[in-house]
Amino acid sequence: MKKIIVAAMLLLFATAGFTQKVEIQNASNYLRNEQLGEALEAADKAVVHPDTKADHKAWFYKGAICLEINNLYKWKASCEPGITREKVEETMASFGNEYQPIKPISDKRYKFEDGSKGRRLIYKYNLEYIFNEENILVEIVDPTQNKFADRNFLKEAEEALLNSITYNTEDEDLRQKALANMGVIYDNLFNLAVLKYNEKAYLESADAFEKAYNILTQLGTTDSSSMNNANLAYKLAIQEEFDAGNYDKALEIIDITAEKYPEDIDIIVTKANIYLKLEDNEKTIETLSHLMKIDDTNPTIFFAAGASYDQLGDYTKAAEAYQKAIELNPDYFDPNYNLGALYVNKAAEIQEEANALPLDKVDEYNKMKETMEGYLKKALPYLENADRIQPDDQYTLNSLKEIYSRLKMYDKVKEINARLEK
Repeated sequence: MKKIIVAAMLLLFATAGFTQKVEIQNASNYLRNEQLGEALEAADKAVVHPDTKADHKAWFYKGAICLEINNLYKWKASCEPGITREKVEETMASFGNEYQPIKPISDKRYKFEDGSKGRRLIYKYNLEYIFNEENILVEIVDPTQNKFADRNFLKEAEEALLNSITYNTEDEDLRQKALANMGVIYDNLFNLAVLKYNEKAYLESADAFEKAYNILTQLGTTDSSSMNNANLAYKLAIQEEFDAGNYDKALEIIDITAEKYPEDIDIIVTKANIYLKLEDNEKTIETLSHLMKIDDTNPTIFFAAGASYDQLGDYTKAAEAYQKAIELNPDYFDPNYNLGALYVNKAAEIQEEANALPLDKVDEYNKMKETMEGYLKKALPYLENADRIQPDDQYTLNSLKEIYSRLKMYDKVKEINARLEK
């Protein structure tokens, strides 16, 4: 009697395991027949049961089904009641390619409850579009009845396919299919990222680009394009908030972005500019100091720091930063011009002070004039270098003309005038 009980128990266990194997086959069959709701329910059961939760086929079918449902919902979301049949067909065709546009499987007459007539187009997955007599879309019939709308099927597909690849130790054909489906997920995410970018939804775009990047990273491939695009989208999101004066929001995005791109110069410069706008000198200086520590061989960093110190009115540090940028790259126009302009502006300030002196303060005036000319002489080599680098820059030419005039270098003034008249 005891042996019979043991045998019966073994039979029960075998039956339970067999039942879950059947669920895998059911998922496959339902998927083949495009019964996506039933396919998903079968796959969901198979991947959690102890007997099949490490079965690579169960996870493969779960991933494939999730991709198909994601496709179904994407198609459905692309159209909405009120548009014409022509627009629906044009939209649906765009999901294919120029050689194989997506077309309806059937086009049948349809009768509404009020007796009026229309047409019903049925596409793959049994997705139905119902039109009235005027060929205006009035209803979309989702074969899953929107039952799974709250699930992220791209994310579920990614998890399922990665599990399938992990658990698959012998079935190379299915492994290659899983990898191909991972490529489909990547394409979906990349295309979504581009779409959001074109819509100027930059944060959503950056998120999608990052997810696309992570897909290929998990497969051992470096996707620099997606990462660079994500970086650009973040920068545009920051700039958008900055331009709108939403500095707190811009800083919030910068903090998120800085964790991903800690040494991105543009982001740190924007952060410094925000603190400048907020007149938070302590934070500005802290950010600039960090900026110059990132790379002491990059002239762009020192130019950016110099420009920020310039705005703060810290001319000594601005001059030091500009000078460092020039040392690193003597042919860098911007720091040459800015340093020259800084000295010209200092000379102008002193000239203004000198002009305000009483007429009897001759000695003080002459001393200030000498100091003013000293600044002009300091500016001259930098502006002349800027002129050498960009010979047609009007601002540089006008600045040089002013200096030559004040220093009574009249032959140089004539040369500048001749160039300005061309």
